[in-house]
Amino acid sequence: MEEKKVSANLGIYLGILNPAVGSLCLTRRDVEHSITSGKSYKGCYELTGGAVLKAKNPSYDHPYKELVRLIEKKIGPKILSGGPKTLSVFGLLPSYMMLLKKTDGTYDLATVIPLEIPLHPWVGEQRWVSTAELNKLAREFVEADPKKEIEGKGLLSGYGKRMHCMSLAALTFSSNRNNVRLAKKTLAKIQKSW
Repeated sequence: MEEKKVSANLGIYLGILNPAVGSLCLTRRDVEHSITSGKSYKGCYELTGGAVLKAKNPSYDHPYKELVRLIEKKIGPKILSGGPKTLSVFGLLPSYMMLLKKTDGTYDLATVIPLEIPLHPWVGEQRWVSTAELNKLAREFVEADPKKEIEGKGLLSGYGKRMHCMSLAALTFSSNRNNVRLAKKTLAKIQKSW
């Protein structure tokens, strides 16, 4: 009997860190739809990025090109001057991955690339957070309910969930030692409960 390989949807995110203070950039979601059927996270904060879409002729750097497309769509056109090559000039970038098994038996694989770069977003709503502020946002999570006209708030999916863990992982690369220390401590606490 031939065994089937696991396939997964891929999400790619950029953990944008402010080099001056080491805070993390979060983007406020402004769309109703979600990859999770029947759920809306409109109004919640998340890392900049999203699902990698299929290409007719994908190149080796297709996920990076998709990340640049998502960054430009969500926080500003041509915000990374140089396009996809901007990410590749940093060499092999560190990344943190999370695998999530969905209720239908399929998987989602999400990765965050922490990168400390000077950046001034100008499209949509952003928020720069410390690790303590991130943890507070994660605890304040409320799912949106369009039928009841309730907009989501807090960090998408809540404390200890995928977006929270990826954001904490990005903050472990912060120039702010307090952010790094608290991010590592929080991740260790979350991982004990897995």
